[in-house]
Amino acid sequence: MKLVYQPYQIEKGNNDYPKTKGNLILFLDETVCSVYFFVKAISGGWGRGSISHGIYTLSNPSRLVDTDQNKPYKSSVYPWWISLTPIIPLRGSITNAGLHGDGNVAGSEGCICPIEKDVDFFETVKPLIDSGQLKHLEVL
Repeated sequence: MKLVYQPYQIEKGNNDYPKTKGNLILFLDETVCSVYFFVKAISGGWGRGSISHGIYTLSNPSRLVDTDQNKPYKSSVYPWWISLTPIIPLRGSITNAGLHGDGNVAGSEGCICPIEKDVDFFETVKPLIDSGQLKHLEVL
C-alpha cells in the first residue's frame, strides 16, 4: 500500500506562512493504479509553513483523549495523531510533524490534516500502519 499527499494549491496562510491544499490518497499497491481511499487535506499555515516534500515514516497511530489540550487534533468525532518522521531530513524541514484531524485552533503548523472524513481516514489507515502494511507517506 502507498499513501501520498499531493498538494494542488499554495496559499498565504495565517501570519503569512504558506499553506497547501491537497489530497491524501491511499493506493492499494506501489504502482498507484488503484485508489483505495481519497480525502482532501491541508498542510501548514501557522507558525511553520507547509510540510516539506519527501518521504516520511508513519508511526504511533493514536486515538487521543478528548480534552482541551488535544483540541487542535480533533476535527469531528475524536482527536487523533499519527507521527511523521522524515526519512532524510532536509535543512530547515520540520522533524516533529504529524498527520491529524484539523481542530482549526492555530492551523496545522507543518502537519497534514484531512479536512473531510478525518475519522474515517484514521480508522482506515491505523490498522494498516499497526500491521506493517503501510509504512510511509510520500509528499509530492
